Amino acid sequence: MKTLLFLCFACIAHSISFGQNFERIVIDEKDPQTGYYLAVKPRGPIEGVLVLFPGFGESAEQVLPETKLHNTAYTNNILTLVVPNGPRIYADDFVVNNINRNLKDS
Repeated sequence: MKTLLFLCFACIAHSISFGQNFERIVIDEKDPQTGYYLAVKPRGPIEGVLVLFPGFGESAEQVLPETKLHNTAYTNNILTLVVPNGPRIYADDFVVNNINRNLKDS
């Protein structure tokens, strides 16, 4: 019984110590669909940037639960950004400008 309790405590402590929260950063309050991005900042100095994009019809908040890439990036001092681009399938001028705007802001 003690072993089981210890394992449960260890799992909870591990998830708390390695869990990271994302920050929602608003750039344009007039555009609730693409005027923001999510950032998972590493605990150390930033050594790189990982940019993730939601799929068609998906919000930025739906991306992080679907992948563990941001966890690996976090432990390797890589900033993760999730940039929503609205209902677009390809990178048109709006998407390219939106990505550049978010990268400059971060």
